[in-house]
Amino acid sequence: AYILTGIGDNYRAVDALNEALIAYQQARPIAEIINERFLLSYLDLEEACIASQNGNEKLASDFLHSAIGRAETTDSTLDKHITKLEWNGFLIWTGKAEHAIQNLLNNADFFSKEGHQHQIEKSDLYLAAAYSISGQLEKAEEYFIKVLASASRFPKRNPLITCAWDIKDVFLSLAKDRNASPQILELGRLIYEFDQQIPIIRKGLRKSTSAVPFAPPKLY
Repeated sequence: AYILTGIGDNYRAVDALNEALIAYQQARPIAEIINERFLLSYLDLEEACIASQNGNEKLASDFLHSAIGRAETTDSTLDKHITKLEWNGFLIWTGKAEHAIQNLLNNADFFSKEGHQHQIEKSDLYLAAAYSISGQLEKAEEYFIKVLASASRFPKRNPLITCAWDIKDVFLSLAKDRNASPQILELGRLIYEFDQQIPIIRKGLRKSTSAVPFAPPKLY
């Protein structure tokens, strides 16, 4: 189940959404058989992101509510905050950024205390977007500076830029504003450069995996 999910993640990272969805859907029944609740919640989140990218907000919302429901049944505070973080990203994507800010601040506070670096950076990214959309530009700039500092640590293939690419329409729209800050313009440039690389990466990924076609999932 985890191997199939990893294959799906690789495809989703390069916008090969159909292949990613096939992998996730094959991973799901295995995860259900072994009752791997965290993985099921993760699959809900990933399928929500795909539905959102495909413009199906109703399906995305259904998957996110499913993930939240699963998270509420677990004792893991981390799982709950990760799920809420993705829900807040969905709010930003669907134009409800002002409703996400306080929740994102709570997420960021938890992740900072627990030392979960990737989630800290993703919270900063979402806060930069949410504050920009809601017109709180000084606050937005504070978080854009954090995001760019994080992005500079892995200039070749930064997972944070991959996350930003997921909501690229938000950031590229901000970058087109004639009053856009240098930080927004720089993030827009990084997203654009990553976007240009995607067809090449996707072609290589499809070529490398074509010899191993997907098969019906089995539990051994």
